[in-house]
Amino acid sequence: MNQTRQHATEISLPATPEAVWRALTEAAQVETWYAPEARIDARAGGEYFVSWGPGMEAVATIEIFEPNKHLRVVSERMQAGETVRIAIDFFLEAAGRDTKLRLVHSGFLTSADWDDEYNGTKLGWPIMLRILRFGLANHPGVPGRQRWLYATAALSPVNAWRRLEGVFRGVVPEYSNEPWEFCAPWSEPGDGLVYAAFAERKGVTAVSFHVVLFGDAAPRIEEAAADWKARLEVLYGSASASV
Repeated sequence: MNQTRQHATEISLPATPEAVWRALTEAAQVETWYAPEARIDARAGGEYFVSWGPGMEAVATIEIFEPNKHLRVVSERMQAGETVRIAIDFFLEAAGRDTKLRLVHSGFLTSADWDDEYNGTKLGWPIMLRILRFGLANHPGVPGRQRWLYATAALSPVNAWRRLEGVFRGVVPEYSNEPWEFCAPWSEPGDGLVYAAFAERKGVTAVSFHVVLFGDAAPRIEEAAADWKARLEVLYGSASASV
């Protein structure tokens, strides 16, 4: 039997458990904070499909479907002739006017070839859940669209962070953690936000960048992504786009 490991993320969300549940199980809302493409058959035994582009699809089955309480999606893959089950559990609990969400991602093997996936998801979930929190606080129940961009900078993380922060003079950030993260509302070309995470790798800083638009502005996501790609190229010298 393969040994496995897990990681957990907790966050307080400014919404009822019912609203958070819809954000987890309705494809149009999942596409706002989690993956740019989603297809969800919202029932026990239904398919939970998300994609970040060709070669980055994730197909899972809904194993537990307890509305407003517990959602578990499970995917399977083969490793050395054994089936490895990767589970994502979302536990919801009312906390006054808010909802406490506890996410547990489990089933990662302990071998070194699983380290990148384990570490990447451990870092990625807090980013996604902060975007979810922003949407629930500022655009409750409103679907949106997102795009991911990437850049590299021959700068320290703190200097890369400061360059981006300079674009937002006069804007109160939703969340800021110098020099690693920056999240701020953005209104060009419509209601939305941008989120950037900075990580130093082999002497350069990698910038992971999200742009999200909500409601009537959502169809203009390609325009917003192209605009921010050009901005990142000016700020850091290079940028690329995902789906």
